[in-house]
Amino acid sequence: MRLRTRLLLYCLLFGTSVHAQFTKGLNYSVGTEVSFSGGEHTPLWLTANKQGLSSIKKNSGYLRAGLFRPFETDKRFSYALGLDVAAAYNFTSSFIIQQVYVDLKYRCLGMTVGSKEYAGELKNQSLTSGGLTYSGNARPVPQVRVGIPEYTLIPGTKELLYIKGHVAYGMFTDDHWQKNFIASGKKHTEHVLYHSKALFVKVGNKKKFPLVFEGGLEMQAQFGGNAFVGGQKIDMPNGLKDFFKVFIPSAGGSDTPRAEQANIYGNHVGSWNFSLAYQLKDWSIRAYYEHYFEDASQMFGQYGWKDCLA
Repeated sequence: MRLRTRLLLYCLLFGTSVHAQFTKGLNYSVGTEVSFSGGEHTPLWLTANKQGLSSIKKNSGYLRAGLFRPFETDKRFSYALGLDVAAAYNFTSSFIIQQVYVDLKYRCLGMTVGSKEYAGELKNQSLTSGGLTYSGNARPVPQVRVGIPEYTLIPGTKELLYIKGHVAYGMFTDDHWQKNFIASGKKHTEHVLYHSKALFVKVGNKKKFPLVFEGGLEMQAQFGGNAFVGGQKIDMPNGLKDFFKVFIPSAGGSDTPRAEQANIYGNHVGSWNFSLAYQLKDWSIRAYYEHYFEDASQMFGQYGWKDCLA
């Protein structure tokens, strides 16, 4: 059989990075990544799962540098800092502030102020292109995030029950991109606010028994700001009461569009996440399941749980 082939796309990805330490507690990193493509755009898998630091334009690249101070793990109170910037070619911007944040920690409690990269819950980042609710395919959203960032033992549970979670509010920063990307008069938004929350538990202790279960809920929402539809500006409310309405999803007030009053204020998405790991001395196996939802019917199983990431 004669096979006729046609060259549709060729690509080359080159990347390198260097990590080093100035002094005790202060680290820096320098890296670069360049992609070449013969197609119209950079291939999907060269742009995915990179926290938004990528370009769909062919023949693109960046030079990246970061300065970081990690937590001091031997102290009850500690702080961490991060500044991560990039000079880019053929991106939407030539200069990118990828991360800039301050972390505070007291015992198990933590707070982050600024833009920081986060990985999806329970995912193996080497084996996935991202989660369904939080994919890691967009640049970090500036926010204030408080909670228990790492699993913390619940007293009296004999080292078998752990908990972690967070609540965050922030603001999206893509106003200018939306205006430039869409044609005049089309739908777009500006000054939109961001909310996320999560609660996870871990049951088990691999030191006592090889089977460990993790599970929980994460949700994100867009609310407030201004919406432009058909040349008309719609001012969405963003008062203190509206922050509570997205924290506990509730119907919008009389100052919101009718659809928001009939349903829930804001655009909410979320997912249930579960993981079961079996670990022995020299090897381990772990399976995870993520069920995505956009409304209460999907959230509580009215339409089944077959749509998932596993």
